[in-house]
Amino acid sequence: MRAGMLHSVGSPDDDYLRLASSGDFTAQDFRAWQGSAHALALATSRRRALQQRGRQDSAGRTRALARQHGCAHAGGRRAARTTAHSAARGHRTEAALASGRRRGGCVQASYDIERIAVAGNRPTAPRKILLHMDDVPPRMLSFGSFCSTSEGIGMTSKSATNQAQLHELLYQALETESGGIAIYTTALTCALNEDLRKEWNEYLAQTRHHHDVLSALCTELGLDPAQQTPGREVVGHIGKSLVRAMEMAKQSGPPEAAELVACECVVLAETKDHANWDLIGHAADRLKGATAKALQAAHGEVAKDEQHHLFHTKGFCRELWIQSLGFPAVLPPPEEVKEVETAIGASRAEQGRGEMLKGRH
Repeated sequence: MRAGMLHSVGSPDDDYLRLASSGDFTAQDFRAWQGSAHALALATSRRRALQQRGRQDSAGRTRALARQHGCAHAGGRRAARTTAHSAARGHRTEAALASGRRRGGCVQASYDIERIAVAGNRPTAPRKILLHMDDVPPRMLSFGSFCSTSEGIGMTSKSATNQAQLHELLYQALETESGGIAIYTTALTCALNEDLRKEWNEYLAQTRHHHDVLSALCTELGLDPAQQTPGREVVGHIGKSLVRAMEMAKQSGPPEAAELVACECVVLAETKDHANWDLIGHAADRLKGATAKALQAAHGEVAKDEQHHLFHTKGFCRELWIQSLGFPAVLPPPEEVKEVETAIGASRAEQGRGEMLKGRH
C-alpha cells in the first residue's frame, strides 16, 4: 500500500490493520466507522432541517393567529420566544455532542436523533447515539465508534484489546521460560530426593520446549523474541535472583537446607509461569482471527505441563519441609501419586494425605 493513498480493505487485510493501528481493528471496524460517520451526518442534517422547518411553521402559525385575533405585537413576542427556545435547544444538543458525558466507559452525546427511513426519507423513532473516541487512532477520529451497550451498538473500550500489554505478557512469559531453564538446572544440583530429581529432569526438558513454543509464537505474531522491555528485565532479574539464592544455600548451609530452598525457588518461578499461561489462555478465548488461533495452539500445548509443574512441586516442597520438622511425610507427595493437574485436585490430594500416611504406617 502506498502512503497517503486511499485503499479498499477486506478481511485478508485484518492482520495488517491490527499492526498498523496498534489495536484490535479489522476491516469490519473500518466499514462500521464509515457507516457510522455517514449515518451521523445524515441524521444531523435531517434534524437541523426539521428544526428549521419547525421554527418556520411555528412562527408562521403564531403570526397568523395573532393577525386573526388582533394581537400581532404579543404574537410576535411569542413567536420570537419560540424561535429563541428552539435555537437554544439546538445549541445545547450540539454542545452535548461535542463535550459528552462519561457513562459506562463511553462518551455519551445525549443526542436524540431521528433514524432516517431511506424509503420516503421519513424520520422514525428517536434514538440515542453513544460515541466512544478513546480507542480510535487519531487519524480515524472523524469516523467515531459506537458503544456496545443497551442503548448503542458496536465496540466499547472494555472490548478493545490492549495489544501492547498482550505483547508485554508474551515477552514476560518468554523471559520466565528462559529463567526457568536456569532455575531447574541449578535446582537439580540441590535435589537429594530421587523422585524429586526425576521430576525436575522432566520439567527441565519440558521448560526448554515451552521456551521454543513461545519463541515461535512471538515470531508468528510479528514480535522479536529478543526484544527487551522494562517488565521483561524485571522478570529476568527475579529469575537470576532465584538462581543466586540456591547457590548461596549450597555454599552456606547443609544439603537438606539447599534442597528446601531449591523447592521454594521452583515454586516461586512456576507460580509466575502458571499465571502467564493462564492469562494467555484467557486472551486466546476472547480474541478472534489469526492471533487467537496462534495463542490457543500454544496454550493447548503447554498449559497442562505448567499445572503439573506447579502443583507437584508445591507438594514436594510441603512434604520435604514436614520431614525436616521431624514429622511423618508423604514422599512422593499425594499430588504426584494422584497425578493431579488442577487446583481442586491438588487441594483434595493434600486433604487425603492423612489416609495415605495411615496406609504406610
